[in-house]
Amino acid sequence: MKTRSIRQEIRRTRQHIDRALHRRNRVRANREPPTRWRRVEPQPGRPSRAAICDVMQHGPLTVRAETRLDDALQRMLERGLSALPVVDAAGRIAGILTDRDALKIFFEPGATRVDDVMSDAPVTVSVHAPLVDVLDRMMATDLDQVLVYEEAGGARAHGKLVGVVTRARLLPPLLASLRDDVRRRQAPSDGAP
Repeated sequence: MKTRSIRQEIRRTRQHIDRALHRRNRVRANREPPTRWRRVEPQPGRPSRAAICDVMQHGPLTVRAETRLDDALQRMLERGLSALPVVDAAGRIAGILTDRDALKIFFEPGATRVDDVMSDAPVTVSVHAPLVDVLDRMMATDLDQVLVYEEAGGARAHGKLVGVVTRARLLPPLLASLRDDVRRRQAPSDGAP
């Protein structure tokens, strides 16, 4: 039983990576990140060469809290998404509807709107956060995605949604950065025999 779930998780991860790469290439061809987002300078000894705005999905598909649940689930199915950010009329983060939240429908048969089953305290990160901190947060909470916000008048946790970072989009630049660090450490120094 355990082997089967591991295989399913591996297959699911591969599918997420394939979809993420396809989406990333399509998004990068159509959109560039706004120039007001500054790159985070890497700290010595930490693999954070890329900025969040380099790996996040810009302008993700969103729903409102009052959206009919069947419409939101249809959007998730059509796009192959495991989650949809929920925003208010001003574009501020109100929550997230995940595939796990959708399973609540079995236990709450009266649920008809997104806000009946959504998580209203999603994990969020600033657009200026180092990638390694985002990965730490995702690993600690066992999430596949994190909502990226831009501060709006001091509203830190519920700022304006600007993107989504998924594990599939985050791992390639981090692994490349780690690889480069390892190569630098393994390179012979100038004084070596």
